[in-house]
Formats: sequence, structure tokens, C-alpha cells
Amino acid sequence: EHVPYIPEEIATTHKREVEKALKEGKPVPAEVLAEYPELKPPTEPAKEIGEGEEKPRGTSVSVMAQAIENEIVEENKSLYDEIPTYRAMNMREQAEKALALIEGDLEKAKRVAFYQEPAPPDLFPENVFSALRTYAKMNLDIDLIMDLALKEDVVREHTIMGKRIKSLDTDQDYADPVRAIREVVESRMEQKVRRGEDISALEVKLRELQVQLDKTTKERAEFTKRAERTYGKRNKLVSRTEYDSIMTRRKKEAGGFAGRAGGVAYVPTAKDFADIAKIATFHLEAMGRDFAKWSYQMTRDFGDWITPHLQDEYDKAIAEAKKAGVEIKESKRLTTKKKRLATTTGKIEVKLEELDLAKVPRIPIELDEEGQRLQTAYDLAREKYKAAQAVANIITEKEVRIIAQLSKDAAERKAVMEKSERRKENKLIGTKAEHEYGIAISLFLEYVNDLKVEANKRTMGETIRNYLKNPVDFISDAFGTMKAFTASLDDSFVGKQGRMTFLKGITGDIESLKIWTKTAVRSFKLIWDTFHHKKVMRALFADIISDPDYELLKKSKVATNVIEEEIPTDIPSRLPVVGIAFKAGGNAFVGSARYMRYALAKQYINIWRKSGVELNQRELESLGRIANSQTGRGDVKGQGKKPGFVSNVFWSIRNLRAYID
Repeated sequence: EHVPYIPEEIATTHKREVEKALKEGKPVPAEVLAEYPELKPPTEPAKEIGEGEEKPRGTSVSVMAQAIENEIVEENKSLYDEIPTYRAMNMREQAEKALALIEGDLEKAKRVAFYQEPAPPDLFPENVFSALRTYAKMNLDIDLIMDLALKEDVVREHTIMGKRIKSLDTDQDYADPVRAIREVVESRMEQKVRRGEDISALEVKLRELQVQLDKTTKERAEFTKRAERTYGKRNKLVSRTEYDSIMTRRKKEAGGFAGRAGGVAYVPTAKDFADIAKIATFHLEAMGRDFAKWSYQMTRDFGDWITPHLQDEYDKAIAEAKKAGVEIKESKRLTTKKKRLATTTGKIEVKLEELDLAKVPRIPIELDEEGQRLQTAYDLAREKYKAAQAVANIITEKEVRIIAQLSKDAAERKAVMEKSERRKENKLIGTKAEHEYGIAISLFLEYVNDLKVEANKRTMGETIRNYLKNPVDFISDAFGTMKAFTASLDDSFVGKQGRMTFLKGITGDIESLKIWTKTAVRSFKLIWDTFHHKKVMRALFADIISDPDYELLKKSKVATNVIEEEIPTDIPSRLPVVGIAFKAGGNAFVGSARYMRYALAKQYINIWRKSGVELNQRELESLGRIANSQTGRGDVKGQGKKPGFVSNVFWSIRNLRAYID
């Protein structure tokens, strides 16, 4: 877990690990503490919301309970000056309580997260929302992800909540599926408005279908809740009370998630197997013989590590029940399924004999008629809603599923990375685990960006109409395209925008000379690899975003992921035959700029670390401004990340400002 920089943190890596452990409330041996007298464990743990050290209030702190199931609770400090303070909450405790609420009653957790129901006295609704987002991502709950991203009332409440508290700021989660889906939908809706389509009737229809879906969801949830209350109540071997007692104890032990940490091989203990024997018997007696359903429940209770042991434990539980004189019958679900299967098989055989190849209805496998009715109503409402979305080209279930899977992959890679050895402070190339995490994030962002780019494309007619209506856009685009042709014809960054770093290097700063030399060598490699059709920008992005100091780099506003004003468009690279040459030159320019800024910012961060100066937001931004200006990207007021009219027409206004700076 990356810990934001602390002024006193100027000693060894070991000391930082000890300090991190103390902050997280983990036990540290007395002999280790003796090595660092200045480090002291907390005098008393946080008992309730509002107790703890003073921290900046409101929008200055972004607190996320991300990756709840594998205990990753990130606490990011914005470190802005001159703002009110508040008392810190115990975030680990918040994460555990939020997860317990979700697993106990998902519908209630939703209502709490969106202010439709009061939160429990020891839990913030903002943290429940963060936990819901993580829960949906880690479990690939497509319906929940779509609810969080698309339901009108949810989006409205999220916006209101986001204005008053930054707990919902997902900027630290670079693979947030909820935010990504919203951005794609917004782009597509803007496209419809731009093309003059009337979307009011569509919005009304979607709202009506959403109401119908909400109603069926609520009815199904109430039915499930009733079934859960009676589950295992008639057991003779292991009672429901005993089951609840074991699960409560396990949740208290090891933070409540023993064996569930993503990416880590868990070695079960003798105590684990004792619990497994009890829980296995409980579920077997409660549901009957149904290995598939029993396995799902066991994995849900213990984690994926139990998978290799499932068959043995299932057989043992059946044997123990038989030994105790308790007959375990086949589950109602399985019995019903077999009957339906036999009936359907007979119908299929008849149809084959008659050469009637009409589609046979899917096999219903619900426990009883009420459950079947509710499930059918829910499925129908859900399919109607998704069909309407697909027809409207808002977003398809397939797209949501891909976004969710890529997001989960990135979260799992991150968990592995944070538990692995990280690169040293002066290294710019990531470890294998860091690189894999960076690539996973890159794949997620590329897919989402491709969807948004497709939505923002204009037809030739739309482009002409826009130019006739806004001639300034035509002038800006024309000059921008000419700039892109010129800048991507050669490998010029290191000799132009990079010359200040070169001059600094040859006049005595050896580190700057090393950075300039590495950038020059890398620029030629970028060209070579582009001609060989390698994803060169993806690899560079992976190294940067997986850096242990990336949060500091981001807060410093160093420009490592922006559109360069010298290449504001990719039109030259899309030309047939010669496009690959322009693409290679463009990659060399943009890649060199990002790499040099990244390297310089890292150099300055390490200098600040050793100086003992407080690395607050003001210092971080000045650090980023130096790195940007030293590489031809000055700070121009009124200019966003994307080059505008002034930058395009007056060639490179940021580069001019960089020299002044």
C-alpha cells in the first residue's frame, strides 16, 4: 500500500514499513520499535467516527474503502493549506462494517449509500457507496455496476454528495467502472443531441422501465431475505446459531478476511479445517445434496483458497451425517431441475423425431412457484430495460461486462503489486508486478477511451456544418493539423523542448545529463518499436502509473498524460502508407516529453525527500511546474490539457511560456 510522503520520512525503507504498520494499527515487535524511539504506537485505537488525529476537512481529503475483500483501504491526503480540520475516522473499521452491511442486506446498503435510508450510527453513507462500488467490481456484479452508473436518482444523489464530501472522489481509482460507464453514456447522449435527435421520449421510456425493474428487484430481494431468515433453522447437526457464531468469530480474526487476500496464496490452518467441517455440515443439512450450490456457498464463506478441498469436505460431511443417523436428501432445487430436465429432454427427442427445430424454453430451476414467478418478473423487466438501452445505443451489457472485467483485472494486479517488492526510489523502470498492473490499467483506459472517441466522432456533414457555424474552429483545426505534420516529421523533442535539461546537464548537473541522454536513446527506440507495431506508449504509461510515487506525481500536476500542443491531432498518423512514419515521429515526441518530465519530477521528489522540507501541496505544484517548464510546457492560464485556438494559431505558446518561467 502506497503511503503519502511524510516530512520525517527520510530514513530507511525499513523505518517506513514500521511507520506504515503503526498507522494501520498492526502489531510491531518491541525489539523493532526499540530501533526507532521516535516512532510510537497509537495510545488508544479509534473507537467511533470522529476520534483520532486532526486532518484537513472536506474536499481536501479523499478517503476510499477500495478493494474491501482484500483489505486494501487507501487513505490519500490532499494536503491543502488553510482549511478547516476534522477528526479522522477509523477507515479499516469503516470498510469492514460497510462490507458486513452489503453482505447482510444488499438492498439496504444501496438505500443507505444514496440517502434513502439513515445510515447506522457508526457508518458513513459515503463509505458505503465506495464499498458498493468495490464489491460490484470485485464480484463482477453487472446489475449493481449499471445501477451505480446509470440510475437517474443514483447519479443525482452521487453528484450532490460529491459536492460536499470527497469520499466519493474516485480519481484515485484509475479503473473505476462506474465513472467509466457514466463518461461513455454522457458522450453518446451528447452525440445524439449534436445530431439533433429528440431524446426526451427515450428518457421517459427508460425511466418507466427503471421503475418497473426497481419494483421487481425489491420484491425478489424481500423473498430472498425471507428465505435466508429460515435457512438452516431446522438443522439438527449444526444449528444456525452455531454457524452464525463461527462466521462472526472468523470475521473478527485477521481483519475478517482470512484467506481472501487477492493474489496471495493462503495456507489454511488446523483451525480453518475445524471450521470447514462445521460449516460444510451446516450447509449440507440446510440445502440438501447439491454440490454446485454447496460449493458456491462454501467459497463465499471462506474464499477461493478452499476450492481444492471442496470435494473431500463434501464427501466427509455426507459421511458424518450418515454416521450421525441424519439422512441428507437431494436439494429441492436439484430435484426440480432433474424433473424439468427429464421433461425437456423428452420434448427435445419428440421434436427431433418430428424434425421440429424450434427453440426450447430454458430450464427453470427455482425452488418453488413464488420464487419462479418473482425471478421471471425480474428477468423480464431487466431484459426490457437493457433492450431499450441497446436500441438507444446508450450502452450494451457486453460493453459493461468488458469494462467490469478489465476493472477487476486491474484491481487484482494492484493487490499483487502492493504485496510485492517495489522498485527503488531512483528507478524509472517498474518491476514485473508493477508492469503488469500498469498494463492492466492501460487496457482498461484504452477500451473506455475508444468507446468515447467513437461517440465523439463527427460525420463529414456534421464537420462541415460546424465549420460553417464556427469558422474559428476551422482555423484552429487547420493550424493544429499543420503543426502536427511538422512536429511528427522528425525526432526533435530532445533538441528543442529538451534543450534546457541538456544545458543544465552540461553545466554541472550530472543527473540532468543522465536524464537527457536516456530520453534521447529512448526516443530512437520509440521510433524503431513503432515501425515494428509495438504498443510503445502503453509500456511507458505502465511504468509511470505503477510508480510508488505516482500519487505525488499526480498531485504535483506534472504533465505525463496530456496532449502535447505541438501534436494536437493524430490526423497525419491515420494517412495510408506514410501514416506509420508520422506515428513514429509523434510517438518519439510525445513519449520523450512524458518520459523526461517523469524523470525530472522523480529527481526533484528525491531531492525534497532528503531536504526535510515539508512536501505540502504548494511545494508539490512548484515541483511539477519546474519539471513542466524545463521540458517546454509552461503554465498558461486559460489553457486546458488539450491545446486550444491560441496554442494552435500562435504555434507553441506553452513552449514560449516555459522559457519565460
